[in-house]
Amino acid sequence: MNIIKYGMKMSEKKYIFIGESNISWYVYDLAECKYVELDNPSGKENEVFSSLECMVEKLLSDALA
Repeated sequence: MNIIKYGMKMSEKKYIFIGESNISWYVYDLAECKYVELDNPSGKENEVFSSLECMVEKLLSDALA
């Protein structure tokens, strides 16, 4: 897996990159221990998932839509 750093206004966060779509990045937030969909390119949180399984379901449903 790729680890990416994305600079935010108040601090720097670290993510494990899981996937991407045309408008989103799907990552694991190492600092907060949560699965997140980030807006691409702003990096703002769009959605927080309760598990990796939930995030992958959303990623796949968006890809097949």
